[in-house]
Amino acid sequence: MKRIILATIATLSIAACADNRTDTPPTTSVVHRTTTSTSTTTTTTVVSAPATTTTTLPAPPVPTTTTVTVTVPAQPVTATGDDLRVPEGIRAAIHAHFDEFGVDVASQMTRIVWRESNGQPTAVNRSSGCYGLTQQALPLHADLYAAHGWAWQDSWSDVDRHLTVAADLYRGSGWRPWAL
Repeated sequence: MKRIILATIATLSIAACADNRTDTPPTTSVVHRTTTSTSTTTTTTVVSAPATTTTTLPAPPVPTTTTVTVTVPAQPVTATGDDLRVPEGIRAAIHAHFDEFGVDVASQMTRIVWRESNGQPTAVNRSSGCYGLTQQALPLHADLYAAHGWAWQDSWSDVDRHLTVAADLYRGSGWRPWAL
């Protein structure tokens, strides 16, 4: 009788589920084939590895912060009287900077812009040293421009910057800078 061991086969099976993962150690099958001169006998022996180990992984964290963005349409700018003489783009910019104080404040500032500069961002009164839409006394108020990182010489005729500083003046002094 002659014995020949032909093969050893190793397999590894891994099964994954939605919420857990199971790793099954390898199972080894040993196939013995015995050959004699007149017949062949095949014997299969299955040897299992130790018991299966199950590892449960935690579920991914659920976000706890919710961000909600609400878009509120701007109030239409209604112009009356002196307001109508100020160009529409300037009127809209005034309301954008002064509506936080109330619509009446924005309307009053529009009247001041008409009185002081006729709505012209580059208006200069050489005798008083006042500049821009609201005729700010410069360089007296240069610190307000500097607080925003701007040089007043480069910014007084910029509508947005000028009105930002005008709003700062109003916030700190009310109507006093415009003698109302």
